[in-house]
Amino acid sequence: MAPIHTALIGLLALSGVLAQVPSYTVTYTAYSKSINTLLEPSTTSTHSKLIDGLYDVGKATTLTADQNTTYYQFLDDLETNVINLNQTKNETTKLYLIGKRIALFNITQPEVFALVNQKNITGWSTLSNFIWITNIINQQQVLTMIAPENGNTFGVSLWQRMVRGALSMAFLGPEMLAFNQFWLNEGVPIVRDTTLSEKAKWAKVYAKFLDVLFTEHPDYYATFYSLDMDFWGSFYQMFETALIFYQDEHVSELVLGDVASCPLLIQFNATIFNKTVLLPNTVRGQFKQFYNALVKDFESTTTLDGRLEIIDGMFGKFIGLQWNYFRWFQYIGLGNFGNFQQLVLYIATKSIVGGSIPENG
Repeated sequence: MAPIHTALIGLLALSGVLAQVPSYTVTYTAYSKSINTLLEPSTTSTHSKLIDGLYDVGKATTLTADQNTTYYQFLDDLETNVINLNQTKNETTKLYLIGKRIALFNITQPEVFALVNQKNITGWSTLSNFIWITNIINQQQVLTMIAPENGNTFGVSLWQRMVRGALSMAFLGPEMLAFNQFWLNEGVPIVRDTTLSEKAKWAKVYAKFLDVLFTEHPDYYATFYSLDMDFWGSFYQMFETALIFYQDEHVSELVLGDVASCPLLIQFNATIFNKTVLLPNTVRGQFKQFYNALVKDFESTTTLDGRLEIIDGMFGKFIGLQWNYFRWFQYIGLGNFGNFQQLVLYIATKSIVGGSIPENG
């Protein structure tokens, strides 16, 4: 399996304190169609309606002086580096990136996020619902791009055309040749497989990119991740979403099984004793305690939901006591699934997204 580059694939979404997810029929139907209006200019300030609404959230929340500074610095970063980023033309992409930045704020400032996440953005809904709905909308868009176009029997998909177009616009000849060969050999059979759902196709395409194209051409990582597909978004956005679909397909394989053969426990333990992974001895010691606790609880729980709950709960308690250890969990690699940090974020994301995509959204 190809190594995962954490800096490229990035954090999936959420951790820390999670909001209670309202019912799909109420939340998604009521707010998904109006979420784009948050990008419109405010009629009362020079900001967007979203930033104006988030300012109101801050005013309605009791924050300490330090928390107040942290929150408004976050809003400034969100506005400057995401909302006002003119090269992001696709509104779905922009909303997705905003949602990710808010989710990252949840990870880095969980105490502040816990205070603001259930306050309503003026004229809309909560921060947690913003993350939830932007995830769903993004996944819906990405799912439509992998199927053969108009029943094309040669396996030509919109995704393939968008990648080729982006490579062409960037005058990347060698990358184009490599992608064409890769897609012919690996992508077309997947796209043409009528037994696979769109989610399953994305999961397989994601794995093939890592195991084949990016293994044969590791220097192409950065090139492909920077590809802009104009109206349709970016390679990064779609590939990161494909990772979620891959995780959906393979999470059972990762965490189930007896403790002696469970891939998650094997990988975790291997990292602890792998001296080529540059972990401080104090971190190795803490990881050993964490691993032993996982083994003990896994012995009494064999269901997927049960083990995911154990991982999420144990990680939350551990990080709550020792926040400075958070970043070290990225060094526990889990193959194409990502790393332990991404596993926890995947679990948290599924909790807030609800684990499914509305069929007719």
